[in-house]
Amino acid sequence: MLLMLSAAWAASDDPGPHAVATRSFDVVTPTRGRLLGVLTAPSSGGGYPLVALLHGWTGDPSGHEELAEHIASWGYAVMLPGTNTGLLPDVDDYAGDTAAMMVGVADLSDTPGSAIEGLVDTAAPWSAVGHSMGGGTLGPLTDLEPRIRVIVGMEAAASTPQHEAMFRAYDGASLMIAGSDDVVVPARVVHDWFEIGDATRRNLYVEIAGSGHLAPNDLDIPDLPTPLPRTEQLRLHERLVVAFLQAEVRGEEDRYAELLDPTEPLTVEADCAEPVLVGGAGGVAVLGRAGDTARVGLSAAPGAVPTPWGVVALDPAGASVTPLPLGPDGVGVGPMGAGFAQALAGGALTRSIEIP
Repeated sequence: MLLMLSAAWAASDDPGPHAVATRSFDVVTPTRGRLLGVLTAPSSGGGYPLVALLHGWTGDPSGHEELAEHIASWGYAVMLPGTNTGLLPDVDDYAGDTAAMMVGVADLSDTPGSAIEGLVDTAAPWSAVGHSMGGGTLGPLTDLEPRIRVIVGMEAAASTPQHEAMFRAYDGASLMIAGSDDVVVPARVVHDWFEIGDATRRNLYVEIAGSGHLAPNDLDIPDLPTPLPRTEQLRLHERLVVAFLQAEVRGEEDRYAELLDPTEPLTVEADCAEPVLVGGAGGVAVLGRAGDTARVGLSAAPGAVPTPWGVVALDPAGASVTPLPLGPDGVGVGPMGAGFAQALAGGALTRSIEIP
């Protein structure tokens, strides 16, 4: 069953509506000194949500220029830290630098007369996207900076028990992306991060068939041979990262349909305390928790009925309820007629949607 995006929306792997510009910057912090980085953002306007994009081992900001530009084209201020680029990086130091730089960029945006005055929407949720070692840094980073509410680990490397404990305490939204053909950080290692996301409000794992380790890096950085072309690997990372940011930062939850597209080489697992409902002509999908049974209500008109689980936004007159079992992957897909739908899964209500 193919669940379609709203016709008014471009696909997340298409370029966004903004022209972008990249600049080097530095921030001077009271405890960490002068820190260097790169900021890629729309070339005009302001009020853009802040995203940190963390490179992997021996990497630097130049390795993710294409991904940074793609994210920024969708209306984000993407900050790439330029520290811990050598052979002996320190994850705790990297997390501290990144947190300090995010604060520094936000403060500069709020400073009248600064070069980036007004660029960042400092009231919007902060996000962090990390590749390899950068993905393994997300635990201590979220521990240091609670304003980070959305994270994406791309081929996230294993870390220490202390860092894993920090990740277990993170209660925002998390997406972990793995490649089936990654021999540097095998998919099972990335899946371990998904399995310990105990406190997350939304916890997702996506495996890309035929993808390798350097998939989200610029195409001029060579990788080991893999079945899926590098251009496709990068495209799918751009698609997944932007779809997740749009869904969780901007509330465009229809974007979750892009993770479930059966025409793409993606395998999805969900463990969501706050379930997701997406729909299209003739069907719905629920992302919840393995083994649960979602109950999907359908009515001809919207409503507002208080319940112990919250407000059911359906008209009870003539409404129907259909059970939808969620598989071992935490995902359930089933047919559904036209009307207004809302689901209850794991004791929590989804948003309501209109099915054409």
